[in-house]
Amino acid sequence: MDFFVGHSYSLTIFLDKIVGLPVSISETYPYRVGAATGWGESKWHSIFSWFASAFTFVGTLFIFIPIGYIYAITWQEAKYKNPFSIILFSILTLGLIFVPANNQLLHTPEGYLSTIFFILMWSFQHKRYNFIYPKCKYSLIFY
Repeated sequence: MDFFVGHSYSLTIFLDKIVGLPVSISETYPYRVGAATGWGESKWHSIFSWFASAFTFVGTLFIFIPIGYIYAITWQEAKYKNPFSIILFSILTLGLIFVPANNQLLHTPEGYLSTIFFILMWSFQHKRYNFIYPKCKYSLIFY
């Protein structure tokens, strides 16, 4: 039983070793690939195989709908100098660049916690920080 946590190597290990939940890294698709081919779960596997371990392959497609929605909103709000949107847009851009390569954002504990932290902060605070600055003739920032 994976409790929908097979998408993150670190979260799976944490819940198994520290919390004691019956979560096993050996049930994830990257681990199964490693057992069959020798290409271990610590190597680069596409984010789709990690998400499929928790949400099935079809469910993985639906996971990217809210990710795309949040990415679009943060992109638009970055124009208003929203600090939470700028940070989350940068984090999501990094994650989306690495989609075919690996689970860059959720593989390590630091990446997982910072991604979740900024998603939560953005969720509760992003509408408060959309600033509109007057255009300046001599500004170095292009609108």
